[in-house]
Amino acid sequence: MAKDLAELTFELVRQNIGIVGIPNLSALLLGTFIPVSPITAVLLNNGSCLVAAANAMRVLGFQAKPNAVDTTAEIPMASTTTMTCVELAERLGVSRQIITARRGRNDFKSWVATQDPDGLSWSYCQENRVYETSG
Repeated sequence: MAKDLAELTFELVRQNIGIVGIPNLSALLLGTFIPVSPITAVLLNNGSCLVAAANAMRVLGFQAKPNAVDTTAEIPMASTTTMTCVELAERLGVSRQIITARRGRNDFKSWVATQDPDGLSWSYCQENRVYETSG
C-alpha cells in the first residue's frame, strides 16, 4: 500500500512540475520579446500554483489496490518442507517484517516453533531464500 501511495505521489509531483513550469517558462520566454504586465505575470504564476495545489490534493482520495493474496484462507502444510517468507508469515499469523527481523537471532528456531500451529521449527536458507523445517 505504501508503494502504491509513493508511486501516486511521485506521479502527481511530475504533473505539478509541468503545471507550474510550462506556463512560467512560456511567460518568461514571451516576456523577453513582448512586455508582459505585472498583473498578468502574477495571475499566471499564482494561477498555475493554485492548479498544482488542487492537483496535489488528489492524493487525499488515495485508495489502495486490492490485495491479490487471500489472507483468510487456511494454509495447509505442503508436502515439501520449504516455504517463502510470505507463506511462513501467513502460517504463523505474523507479519513478514517480524520474521525477517527475527531470522538472524539465535533463538529464531525456538521462537518460530512456539508460533507454528504444528510446533515445527523453521530455519532460513540464505542460498535459496526460503524457510525450511528442521523437525
